[in-house]
Amino acid sequence: MKKLLFILSMMLIVFAYTSCEKSVDYSADISALKSAVVGLQKTVDSLNTALNVTNRDLFNVTKSIDSIRTKVNTIVVQIDLLTTQLNTATVNISDISKKIIDLQTQLNSLTAQLNVLSASQKKYFVAVNYLDYSKAELIDTTQWHYVALLFYPDRRNEIFIDGIKKVDFYRANVAYNYSKFYLGASFYTAFSAYYKGALDELRVSNIVRSQKEIQDYYIKAMGTTDGVLKVGTQQLDASTIGLWHFDEASGTILTNSVTNASNGILTSSCKFMVGGKSGNALYFNGIDSRGDCNINIPESPLTIEFWFKSSTPGGVMVQPYGVFSTDIHFVMQ
Repeated sequence: MKKLLFILSMMLIVFAYTSCEKSVDYSADISALKSAVVGLQKTVDSLNTALNVTNRDLFNVTKSIDSIRTKVNTIVVQIDLLTTQLNTATVNISDISKKIIDLQTQLNSLTAQLNVLSASQKKYFVAVNYLDYSKAELIDTTQWHYVALLFYPDRRNEIFIDGIKKVDFYRANVAYNYSKFYLGASFYTAFSAYYKGALDELRVSNIVRSQKEIQDYYIKAMGTTDGVLKVGTQQLDASTIGLWHFDEASGTILTNSVTNASNGILTSSCKFMVGGKSGNALYFNGIDSRGDCNINIPESPLTIEFWFKSSTPGGVMVQPYGVFSTDIHFVMQ
């Protein structure tokens, strides 16, 4: 489009220089102008499509969308007028060129406004998939977040984010024959939905942890005492069936801190990184890195806790695997 605007500008100069020569053939210039008008119409169509799919839930967003649409509709009228003018016997090339450049500038501005509006609407969630889809919203994707998922015997589930209960729902009434506990990807006949980001301090318990336990741990992990930062190391107790600090320096062994528990295995593309929530953390590349914790977990009661940090939504962070997939996603909507 920049190239086309340059051509139109040059046409203005050429037209000014040759306007006194009645024998000049302007058919090529008119053809270029018609192509430019077609380009304007394509831009308008793209804008209208984007406007139609933009979320209108917020009042101020609705006002902004309507304002942009009104301006686009005005441009559509002007494009129709240009099309009519270009099909007449007498064409003012200089005037039409100026109008096309002006309309393209207006469309560029409206497109930029819509892009800013769309970006401001992006929301991030931790989501659990039990045939239905339940999700808890995040505010800041640049920070570590503490996630706690509670599985009650009556099929009730709760999702806590940073110590605050965000979601309370009932999972589907189907049999969940748990056998595996995967990290960084979803498994159903094959691995998919690879997660890009870090995990740290993962704990699995065969009880439903209390809200007080969850909040006390989060406050301790985020607070300070006498100016000394408290770290987020998870604690081992009698109800813990899996605890992974991810403090290894390298390798493919996933060390379970529970006494006599088997260690897990990582693909070689997983990396241990410095700067976790507590000590090191485990990083997944979003392409092929994943882990198998090598434990069997009950359907309920159950609590899964972990820290994660990522700005790339779309992957499965943790998957308690059963007859039906129970992916714990990081998603954007």
